[in-house]
Amino acid sequence: MQFLLLMHGTPPDEAPGDLPLRPPADATTLRGWGEALTIEPGPMPGSAETIVGARLIDAPDLAAAAEVAAGDPWAVSGDIEIREIWADFGTPEEVMA
Repeated sequence: MQFLLLMHGTPPDEAPGDLPLRPPADATTLRGWGEALTIEPGPMPGSAETIVGARLIDAPDLAAAAEVAAGDPWAVSGDIEIREIWADFGTPEEVMA
């Protein structure tokens, strides 16, 4: 199974995780579906916290993924959200059908 660890909090001087993210001010948001897509500068509004980094890990189950997250240096200074990657999610066309 694959899990995505999302590091939440105030952006540190050195970005956490294997996939360090630029600050929210550098974000671009895609809105809409199908042909009505718009691209706007800035992060998604209403986000309570900032995602500052991410790691993609392989683990046999959620408990093992939580152990990996607990060992991450970010765990002592911020929150880490753990999300399983859906292996059988399907194509965008199948999901929207």
